[in-house]
Formats: sequence, structure tokens, C-alpha cells
Amino acid sequence: MSTMYGADLAQLRTLAARFDQMATKLDSDRMSVGNAIQIKAWIGPVAVRFRHTWDSDHSRRLHNAAERLRAAARSLRANADDQERTSAASSPAASRSVPKTVWESTHEVDRRAPQRPGDFIREIASMDSDDGVRVEKVIGDDGKVRYLVYVNGSGSTGALSAALGWQMNLPNAFSLDNYTLDIVRNKMRDAITDPTAEVAIFGFSQGGMVAQRIADEGSFNTKVVVTVGSPRLGEVRNYGGADMYRFEHDGDPVPHIPTNAGPLHDLVTSGMDFLTGNKPPAPGNDTTYHGGGFDLGSHNLDKYADLVNSHGSDVERALAGFRGRIVADEK
Repeated sequence: MSTMYGADLAQLRTLAARFDQMATKLDSDRMSVGNAIQIKAWIGPVAVRFRHTWDSDHSRRLHNAAERLRAAARSLRANADDQERTSAASSPAASRSVPKTVWESTHEVDRRAPQRPGDFIREIASMDSDDGVRVEKVIGDDGKVRYLVYVNGSGSTGALSAALGWQMNLPNAFSLDNYTLDIVRNKMRDAITDPTAEVAIFGFSQGGMVAQRIADEGSFNTKVVVTVGSPRLGEVRNYGGADMYRFEHDGDPVPHIPTNAGPLHDLVTSGMDFLTGNKPPAPGNDTTYHGGGFDLGSHNLDKYADLVNSHGSDVERALAGFRGRIVADEK
């Protein structure tokens, strides 16, 4: 009679899939409620108070719960994979082996990560078939694994129905959950297998608004956020503790497009925090750089890359650990 030691691998993977399904349902319901309460017919102080509490507290708690389910799913799959490898290694036919190092479990993509701060911005312009979103794995000179995330601007994917369609600017400007955010979140979840790995996000125009939201949610270990030609969002508070660097060309009107940010929004938000007892996290580092002179064609990645290079000494230091070799996991 054979005896099985450890957990049933099929059951572990089935449970992981169930956790993922539950997380997706939780996020979907959260988005449905968040969009439904925006109806103009519901007015008055109760409506204002509920919307504020939903956006600043309830919605984030639900999203965090969904992320914990996804993290648990990843852990279950990792446990199943580890047990499967251990069983294979302990079989009579298995040869003796040592665990793979970081380098042995990946293959190099034959190029280094960008070196100058502006080169990270030019990397956004090089995306042709990434749906406007790219996630790259980097092994730094210190041997640590980190991730680079690039999010392009509106229309970069060439279709209104695409991830970064023009119609997604409005919900992003007013911090509403939307299809674009889900696309970026899912790409990052698929690529970033270690939730403790440091992440740097670069966003242009609408992509910068997405970068602010993703960092503020705290679902990933985001350390650096760089936005170029992007409006500031008022609903975000501390970008998950990441360092925020904004670049605004003097001739570019896009960073000044009205969103839910501004003195009136800040006053209302502070008042609602007092009434509801909500205690927002301390703001993270947030620095804005201007320059370039008046130029009507300044909403342009090449011109922003030059602006970042001319003012980016702080960014250069913040990105020191993200300069390494681009690698891909073995399949």
C-alpha cells in the first residue's frame, strides 16, 4: 500500500484557482458599486459622506482583501510546485541537484536596463505590441530581482476599445475603477511573482494617472513612480510609500487638466476625514520638475526624456538598483 506524504497537489491548485476567482468577483463587485453610487439622482450630505467613505475606506479594504486572496493563491501554487519538485528529487531516478540561483532560473534578454533617467521614458515610446503596458524583470548589480513597469498614454494602442483608449481618461482623472486599471493590474500580477520585489513605474499622460493609482493601492512593493505629462490625482495619498517624481513641460497643458485634485478637493477631503474619523497615511515623497520652455508640441515622449535627463539627478539616484540585466523566467 502506497502512502502519500504532504498535501494533495491537485487540491492545492484547485483551491488557488478558487481564490483567484473569488478575488476577481470581489473586485468586479467593488467596481460595480463604486460606479453605481456616482448617479446624479442621489444628492445630499448622506450621499456625499457615503461616496467619500466608499472611495477612501470601503473600496480600498475590498481591493486589499482581493489582493490577499491573490497572494494566498500564489502561495498555494508555489507550495504545490515546491512539493512536486521535492517529490521528483527524492525519487530513485532523480539525480542529485542543488536549488537554482536567481541567474540559473532565468534567461537573459541580451540587453541592459536603461541607464540614464530619460532612457526609461524613451522605453515607453518603444512599445509596439504591449497594449500600452510592459513589465520587465531586472536583476540588479546587487543580485536582487526588481521590476520595471511602463504605462503609455491615451491612444497608444490604436483603438478606442483598447486598454488605454481615450474614453478611459475621465474615469482615471476622477479616480474611478475602470478597465484600464484592471488591465495594468493583471499584467503586473502575471509578471511579478515575488510580492516583496521592488517595483518602479513609469507613466506618460493617462499612463501617469494609472501609475499613481497602482502605487497608491499598495498591492505591489512600489518604490519609485515617475510620471511625465500627467495630471495630479487628488484621491491618492501617499503612493504606497513610493518616491514620486513628476515632470511637467512648460508648454504642455495636459498636466494642468482638472481632476479631483486641487484646494477645494483637499478642503472637502480633510473635512470628510474629520467627520468620518478616517486617518489617511502620511504623504510620500512628491517632487515636481518644470522646464523646457513654451512649446506647443511638448506633449511628446522624446521631449520629456530630455527634460528628465536635465533635471533627473534625484531620479537617477532613486533608480540605481533598477539598472541591471533584463531577464525572463524560464518556461
